Amino acid sequence: MADESETAATADENAADDAPLPKAPNVKAMETALRKANKEAENARIKLKEYEDRDKSESERAAERIAAAEQRAIEAERSSLRLRIAANKNLPPKLADRLHGDTEDEMSADADELLAELGNRNGGTKVPAGPRNDQPTTETDMSSLIRERMRR
Repeated sequence: MADESETAATADENAADDAPLPKAPNVKAMETALRKANKEAENARIKLKEYEDRDKSESERAAERIAAAEQRAIEAERSSLRLRIAANKNLPPKLADRLHGDTEDEMSADADELLAELGNRNGGTKVPAGPRNDQPTTETDMSSLIRERMRR
């Protein structure tokens, strides 16, 4: 009885192997269809917004524009703060968007945690801050190093 079920399972597997493979999808046609659908969806969103706005008064529309502008301003300030903190902490600019928090102190603490984690992942090794072999050792600030390099 067990032999019959095993041979039936093997026969089913062989039949599945002999089945014709489905055709590969036409990627370009799918991309074109997707672009067309996205464009139609965007047009539908615009029409819906117009339909929703038709009964609103001018003051309601102005209030919405003000709220949207305020939201953009908040995001711009937050982005600026992230970049400033990243620069102050010598955090790579690519990682500035990863900083979280609503205040400067929260973002600064998050930057410290991120730097500590990066240090742990790199084995705690840091690049020495001193001059390279071809640079003079008496000058320590970046402006002096740039001036010296420009003179050469």
